[in-house]
Amino acid sequence: MREPERVGKDPEVERAAVEWIAALRERESMPETTRARLWERLEASIASDDADAETSGEETS
Repeated sequence: MREPERVGKDPEVERAAVEWIAALRERESMPETTRARLWERLEASIASDDADAETSGEETS
């Protein structure tokens, strides 16, 4: 994957992109079991956020 030299003029967007790329590299190097556990935690977190949004009346995607 080729990295862009500059993502944009917004430093906040560029910082987020750099962090995302670093996270992708880290994920690729970790064992499958660790990835599976992280995925389960992410799904649980999303479900919890969705449940919280439903009880507060917010829309979920």
